[in-house]
Amino acid sequence: MNLQDKELRVKKLWRRLNERLLVVEGKNDVAALREVGVYSTIVTAVGKPERIIRKAIAEAGKLKISLLFDYDREGRRKTLFFHEMFFHEDCNADMQLHKELRNLFPIITIEELPNAYFDLMETIALHKKVRKENRLFPN
Repeated sequence: MNLQDKELRVKKLWRRLNERLLVVEGKNDVAALREVGVYSTIVTAVGKPERIIRKAIAEAGKLKISLLFDYDREGRRKTLFFHEMFFHEDCNADMQLHKELRNLFPIITIEELPNAYFDLMETIALHKKVRKENRLFPN
């Protein structure tokens, strides 16, 4: 995938992330998402699972719920666990954005997202600058 396609996919993903209620592992994940411009409602999965599920459903209103846990073994376990818990409450907790985020960024934890995001944005900006200069000063 070229950088233009990647930039477009990131913009679409960010728009979708900001249209959902997100469930993450903890406050550091919330801070990481805020740092990269995700300002949707976020519920942390801290405490009793039943309480977390009730809180997320109550706060979501008409928003879809997406699970954004880490990509390590514990994060995968929590993703499946909470997906099942939401299912038992007749609520579909989406995992697609979780997969899309992983496809765009080589991260293991959500806390790593700011570095990966800003590295990509810097690469895209540099690429655009080089392309512009090449148009202005062809060989």
